[in-house]
Amino acid sequence: MPLQPMSRRARVALALVFVCAALLRFHHVTQPPVDFHVTRQYNGALLAHSFYVNTHPNVPPAVKAAADANRPAILEPPVVELFSVGIDDLIGHETLLAARLLSIVAWLTGGVAVFAIGRRLRTNRAGLVAAAIFELAPFAVIASRGFQPDPLGVGALAVALYLLVRYEQARTIGWLMAAASTAAVTAFFKADLAPFLVVPFVVLAAARGMRCVFSARTAIYLGVCAAPAMAWTLFAFSSTPGNYFIANFLTYASYWRGVGDQLNLSFGIPLLAATAVGIVASTGLARRVLLGLVGAYAIFAVAFNYRVATHSYYSLPAFILVALSAGAAVEWIAEWLVAKRFDPLVIKGIGAVAFAGAAAVVVTDARAPDVRNGVAEIARARAIGPVVCHDPHALMVVPVYGVLEQYYGDIGGIPWPTLEDQYLSTLQGRRQPSAQARLNAYRRGGVRVAIVTDHTVLRAQPDLARALRQYPVVARGPDWEVHDLDPSVAPTCPSLG
Repeated sequence: MPLQPMSRRARVALALVFVCAALLRFHHVTQPPVDFHVTRQYNGALLAHSFYVNTHPNVPPAVKAAADANRPAILEPPVVELFSVGIDDLIGHETLLAARLLSIVAWLTGGVAVFAIGRRLRTNRAGLVAAAIFELAPFAVIASRGFQPDPLGVGALAVALYLLVRYEQARTIGWLMAAASTAAVTAFFKADLAPFLVVPFVVLAAARGMRCVFSARTAIYLGVCAAPAMAWTLFAFSSTPGNYFIANFLTYASYWRGVGDQLNLSFGIPLLAATAVGIVASTGLARRVLLGLVGAYAIFAVAFNYRVATHSYYSLPAFILVALSAGAAVEWIAEWLVAKRFDPLVIKGIGAVAFAGAAAVVVTDARAPDVRNGVAEIARARAIGPVVCHDPHALMVVPVYGVLEQYYGDIGGIPWPTLEDQYLSTLQGRRQPSAQARLNAYRRGGVRVAIVTDHTVLRAQPDLARALRQYPVVARGPDWEVHDLDPSVAPTCPSLG
């Protein structure tokens, strides 16, 4: 299908989409990243912090010890973290801004690719709608400016899928190698995205006949795609993976309910309905691509079932599918209205109402961060750090696994298990020790102090509250206290004496 020439009006509309997308993401981007999945974002920040302090000899030993104690497991290539440290070295101090800007640029680049895919599969209008949804959907705005690799991976995925479409249309070895190379980079950034790189390719090949699935070109694509990620796994990957797949979780109603809740949170019922319409209404290459993405998401949702059902940012790869499908749905509706010979003014009126409704959703639900978010929590973390002499082995009964205390207070923290952690252990069939038994184990491991800021945990876990009462409070603030877990021995921190 030859590409439609873009009118001046279409170019202006596309430019406005990306200008608005950039402005929404740059709003208060210098504020601490406490607006979205705080634990995940500060996981990256803590890793970058540990890299930074270990390359600067003037860092106080206590800060370095805490940074080393807080260094997260490295599960994927730390591309975002190393980029952040590189910018930190250039400007002479640590900042969280560089990583967030990288995420924004990656998502905007992905939006260009989504537009190009929609344009090639359907029309300029379909591509424009797809790009607008990908860039301006409220959840995408807030999730694509975080200190984490997901926006970078999804942006690269969109480019890889565009190149795959170009290969499918041209069938040349040049486009095959371009698609495979970009897929390899994507898989290296985020190996979780492998289903979205492999399944669409296989679906497109199968549509030409099963011999194409088992061809040399398929072997080339899969081999090039997998090589960097496999090299990382075999030679550099050294950490224990997190809790991604739990087989029996698939039989729980909470899994299916969780997946539905995450999709509703990320997209909303109207967008999901438009996705279904777009898939059904599409034909030819467009339908094959969309069905390939549906199959990829299905495999993804099973392979990473616990994360997909409980972590909203695992919905980000599906934004490409939803955006392209909704764009196809809008195009189908527009063609239907023209075929039914509706008055052009009526069609324009329907379009204006739909645009106004979408704009109202974006403006009212963009969830731009409040500049006050996290201010009190960060101040509290900075106050507690010196009080406990930046203890590298403190027990933390605090929100979000203590990442704010770790990052801003330079405290080496062992977070107390939350109710969600205990539920996960139950799914995995692990028996939970009593609060007192767990405290005793921590004490034997060298933990001297327990920092408490989250009193909701104490109310939810009364056995923990009872166990902590036997240990004296040696420091206190307006909404926090520090317990000495070994009062029989004089503390090494003067402020706790």
